[in-house]
Amino acid sequence: MSNSTCHGVAKWLNELLQPLNKKAVNQSVKDVFEFIANVDDINLNEKQMLSLNVASLFTNVPLMETAEFTCQQILEKQIDIRIPVISLKELLLRCTMNVHFIFNNLYYRQIDGIAMGSPLGPISADFFLARIENGPSKQVIEKTDSYFRYVDDTFIILDVKADKNEMLKKFNDTHPSLIFTCEAEHDCRLHFLDVQLSRREDGSLKRDVYRKHTSVGQCTHFLSFVPIRYKINLVRCLTNRARRICTDDSLANELEYIQNTLVYMGYPSRFVRRHMNTRYNKEKLTTVKKKQLFVKPQFNGDVGSEFLHLRLSGAIKRTYTSATLCLSFCSRPIMIAHSSER
Repeated sequence: MSNSTCHGVAKWLNELLQPLNKKAVNQSVKDVFEFIANVDDINLNEKQMLSLNVASLFTNVPLMETAEFTCQQILEKQIDIRIPVISLKELLLRCTMNVHFIFNNLYYRQIDGIAMGSPLGPISADFFLARIENGPSKQVIEKTDSYFRYVDDTFIILDVKADKNEMLKKFNDTHPSLIFTCEAEHDCRLHFLDVQLSRREDGSLKRDVYRKHTSVGQCTHFLSFVPIRYKINLVRCLTNRARRICTDDSLANELEYIQNTLVYMGYPSRFVRRHMNTRYNKEKLTTVKKKQLFVKPQFNGDVGSEFLHLRLSGAIKRTYTSATLCLSFCSRPIMIAHSSER
């Protein structure tokens, strides 16, 4: 889908539909941190935790049905999208039903299901599941104590006496294109997104960072030829993520794991400890989102990149207060001259 004829239009449509996404999709969380904020005070006494997953969601999204639901919601919620609704529907179908691919040297056209990599993929999947949540499965959701969804993964809290198999059957009966699978808590633990949730004796939740069994802790090596700022931000990012996800009784173990992993990747212990202990002031509340200004200069070493970053960021702050600088250093391919054989 990337760099195809419809990619630019699909990207524009995705931005156009964001106001509808905020109003029509009510059960979805935007990231793991919003999920944590919602479950922070939950008590699990006489409750059970479940995780639902939709098998192959993107390739099973019914395009015509989703496009009609999208247009219907725009009319009902009176959202101004600057183009006629009939034109929106035509553009949605053209960008999703005209995806071509090659298999065994034969050309095919995908007529249903969202192509992987399409800018319309996540938002179309959200609209489709929102239609199900507000329609066929609404009564099932109302019987749950908590229901939080992120794309195709859903976290549910049920009464301990409720039949989870019956609930799963009702979800699977909502639409022929959807196949739900269910994972129940095991040994009082269940993971959702990047969080490992554990039940304490008093019913409160303990949170840890969840990693798959295949995770090897791979990250940027300290000797990599990248700006030093990237390495500093890696340490700060992992540390800040751990502090936001973990509860107090699991934070120390996670910070120790991060430090050991970074030292294994060549980071000096003093460098890691210094930037792990960096604290940030509370961010200022901004009412208008700043425009991101992307610059992609060539990386020629730490000294030059830091100097360029300071000069450009200072110039942007002085002259364009409504913009924020995003530097992405890249390396240029080395040109090798080949002498022709005589």
